[in-house]
Amino acid sequence: MKDEKYQVAIVGAGHIFPHHVAAIKQVSGFRVVGAHDLDINKLARAESLGLKFFPHLDEMLRDSKIDVVVVAVPPAHHFEVALKALLAGKHVLLEKPPTETLEQFDALAALAKEKGRLLITALHAAFGLEVLGFKPELEIREGGAYHKKYGRLVGIESEFSDPYIVNHLLVSGSESLGGSWFDGGINALSVIYQIVPEVVVKEAEFDTSISSRDCREVKAKVSFGFL
Repeated sequence: MKDEKYQVAIVGAGHIFPHHVAAIKQVSGFRVVGAHDLDINKLARAESLGLKFFPHLDEMLRDSKIDVVVVAVPPAHHFEVALKALLAGKHVLLEKPPTETLEQFDALAALAKEKGRLLITALHAAFGLEVLGFKPELEIREGGAYHKKYGRLVGIESEFSDPYIVNHLLVSGSESLGGSWFDGGINALSVIYQIVPEVVVKEAEFDTSISSRDCREVKAKVSFGFL
């Protein structure tokens, strides 16, 4: 049996919610125990996974048994929810992007340090198996980055198409929250910086105007040079 030391609650019971629950179940030392969402209709979703549903955020944060809060609400509300969680003495895992501005993130980081709590951003694309498999083959030398098989890297171009799919079907008319920079774009950046942190932006294009099969897609195309 797993050593269930840290109890976790998730704020936001939307599309990504069951994926968070499933992932945390695979991590020894953590157990998801509760969820909060402003939509009371999400009660059934939480209870179907064996979780306690908190209709009010403050009620959840007052629960001394909860150690970690996962913030999985729309990006515009990340700062507000994370701030309340840190002030309540909780560790915080923020879905990407962590905040809307760098100033907001700096404020959260300072508060986490003051409270002695962890503040972590979930950049899931950067830790994909294909990314982690490619990274060890790179060497950073004078003049840039070199791949053991392919030679010197002169730049990287990354494209992400991020349609919304539910039950294996495209969701008609879905749009990214906050634009492609906050959706597929940040995935592209996180992957590239995971592989080669010594990069500079050469050209970036983020486009949300593309429609495919009656589904709004998000595409990010980023070109990089090396320091």
